[in-house]
Amino acid sequence: MTEHVLYFWFCWLLWVLVTFFMKKSGLRTYFAIWVLITIILADFFLQWNRVIISLPFITLTIGAVILTSRQPRWFFHLAASFSTAIGYATFLFWEMLSPVWFVMPRAILMTMIFGLLISLLVKPLISKITVCLLGMAAGEVIYLFTLFNQGILTALGDKSFFINLFTLLLFFITAHTLHRIKEKIFDHTEKYKERMMEVVK
Repeated sequence: MTEHVLYFWFCWLLWVLVTFFMKKSGLRTYFAIWVLITIILADFFLQWNRVIISLPFITLTIGAVILTSRQPRWFFHLAASFSTAIGYATFLFWEMLSPVWFVMPRAILMTMIFGLLISLLVKPLISKITVCLLGMAAGEVIYLFTLFNQGILTALGDKSFFINLFTLLLFFITAHTLHRIKEKIFDHTEKYKERMMEVVK
């Protein structure tokens, strides 16, 4: 129940940030529509053989692939996403095998680790979002299919996955927004100083 509430809370918070704080563009419309689709399809799943896949996960993966293909350096983004996928799958296995090492909530620890990792790999916000979406989706597939081969059945793209993803996306968007605000304040301060210097002269 808690995951269900958090899922929708993060979805709407992400939609508000995208709609009202991102620069007006086709990309903003794309993200806003994607978040709304994720909300609408929240409780829908497909079952193939014994594999259960959530519909939001399918739309996420398709959207991530399209977004990656539209990047100027798409091969570099693909390599960065692969690195993120391996790291994410390793993180999940580590959590399963050695939960005692987790000294803080999963979402916070994951945001710290992968926020730093992805920020080191790519710099622009759109690149961070692209690598985050494709990398975590691929990592989830690696993790779940490894469990499936061991006879452990679980849903691909459950709500805990999306909570981790949304937490990381919110981190990137919030950090980017704060950075833009800081730059605007700095620019206004510099212009004010220049005007004051002209008055003094």
